Amino acid sequence: MDSGGQPSARAFAALRRRAWTLAGVLVFAVSLFHASAGIRWSRHFHPDELQVAHWLKQSLRDGYVKDRVYPGGWFVLADLSVAAARPFHEAARRLRARTAQDGAVVATDETTFRSDPVRERFLPEGALQWGRNLNVLLFAAAALFLLLCAREIGASPPAAALAALLFAVQPFALEHVHYCETDAAPLCFLCVSGWLALGALRRGSGRRAAAACAAAGFAFACKYTLAPLALWIPALAFALARRAEGRRGRAFALLLAAGLGAFALGFLAGTPAFVLDPFWFVRDAARISDRTYREVWLALGHRPPFAAACAWRAASLAREAAKLGPATLALLAACLPLWLLPARRRFLWVFPLFAAVFPVHCVLSMPWIRNQELLPMLPALCLGAA
Repeated sequence: MDSGGQPSARAFAALRRRAWTLAGVLVFAVSLFHASAGIRWSRHFHPDELQVAHWLKQSLRDGYVKDRVYPGGWFVLADLSVAAARPFHEAARRLRARTAQDGAVVATDETTFRSDPVRERFLPEGALQWGRNLNVLLFAAAALFLLLCAREIGASPPAAALAALLFAVQPFALEHVHYCETDAAPLCFLCVSGWLALGALRRGSGRRAAAACAAAGFAFACKYTLAPLALWIPALAFALARRAEGRRGRAFALLLAAGLGAFALGFLAGTPAFVLDPFWFVRDAARISDRTYREVWLALGHRPPFAAACAWRAASLAREAAKLGPATLALLAACLPLWLLPARRRFLWVFPLFAAVFPVHCVLSMPWIRNQELLPMLPALCLGAA
């Protein structure tokens, strides 16, 4: 208290830090609870799970997926998680062996034993369950970073927690987190990149902008449909160069070069296949792209005109978006004008820009539209509620 009986600035700052800590714990706990509920109910929920589990084992053995070109960022994270778990597993194994030597009875849970890819690295059930567990952690981390994004744009702890919790309970996101699929990794690194980009704009930091571009490159390596994230490179360079004193053109060029380099490094970090075998990667990427579009045309019975294909994809995108429900859509739409507030206009270069461009990218270039295509837009939409 100061002499007038009012809380001091230091006490207010401490209270605010506690509020942010409480909000972070709440968001992480709620997202972790919702994402982990039911992930052990059956052997597999989705037909792609067994294929992804097989590729996870292949990545652990060979360093990358060799069957075909596939986004590698999620597999890099899975490999790192297995490597990080190995010392803990070995310590637990030695403890069990020592307990057994002392004559104690050791209870063995067959499900736990079979789902441990550190001990049985190439067991299908183990890789599948490991992938689900990893996705739960990535989703909870994404919600936590979205809370930090709300903090960067000046939201209060309750408003930031509301935005993060709105994201954490979205059915599309929760559905795909329950699968041994790769959609949770790009969602997480999209939020990481957005947090760094917002911080760069708020502080005028070129280093944070470069870090944001590197995280965006890794997110692109996790899901190739996130190509519009590359727009953050010139957007951040332009926004920061405007603050430079003197040679703004030179500052823009330097920031642009640094952003492009960081984006490329992030992509390479998540794409070991390109690093280890670039010629195969390029050839197979072209083959997979051609085959995917041919499958769509075969299902339709003909190759539709470009305008008709765009109209079909736009209708599919609207149909999937409608599944969010009228209440959620109304809330998200009502929050969009908040980005035009004077205190938030400088942040239009990040999530609002991505949310505006990504649907156009989906309609113009994707072979088909599924509810997964809405996942990258959820952080941008939910952040508007902060």
